[in-house]
Amino acid sequence: MNLKQFALSCLLLGFVAKVFGQEAEQVFNWDGKMHVQVEGNPQPMKAAVTFPGEIVINTNGVFKVGQGKERQLEPGQAITQEGMLYKPDGSVRPVFDHYVAKGNRAYLVKDGEPPALVTQAVMFPDSSVLQPDVFYSANGNLRRLIDGQTLGMQGATIPALDTVTLKNGKVAVQKEGALLPVAFSYMAMNDGTRVYPDGTLISFDGKTTTRLREGETITLPGAVLRR
Repeated sequence: MNLKQFALSCLLLGFVAKVFGQEAEQVFNWDGKMHVQVEGNPQPMKAAVTFPGEIVINTNGVFKVGQGKERQLEPGQAITQEGMLYKPDGSVRPVFDHYVAKGNRAYLVKDGEPPALVTQAVMFPDSSVLQPDVFYSANGNLRRLIDGQTLGMQGATIPALDTVTLKNGKVAVQKEGALLPVAFSYMAMNDGTRVYPDGTLISFDGKTTTRLREGETITLPGAVLRR
């Protein structure tokens, strides 16, 4: 996989940050060297980049969210405009603090540290409430979050993302927060896309067929949390 393929495989549309007077879509570490993607084209990173949410990424790969801890963007990783961290295995996580559902339990993730178990109800500024057993109430409705669903620190729902990755000839998907191999038959994603072990993706209506390239990651819509 070449440099441009790597950059394109992680691309997401979102808010706007300015780099050299142009729109920066993401920052990524390619073999230890920092690059920025501008209008679909990768180029060496020559200045710090600021994304919405007070995400600041320096030319040495050290990044910080607001007043949080400094972290290092590792080789093969990318941060998009929306503050999503892509890893080479196909997993995607927010870089900002958030709550996530896993195994019918709620966890708090701060500064990229390992998830900490939530032991008491969390009331957000918008009056929604998250319980430790991932029951979530908002606007008079009560529902249970499924694995991988994520909430921001103000209670806003963070859109779930699924990914499909072809690495070393093997296909893996991130679905509902879990990384799963696709070894037999096919796997149906949340948007209806069928993923086959050979890297073929067929849309829900059957009208679009895509074939993954080695090292490529494709992003798909994940499970939706309706408030």
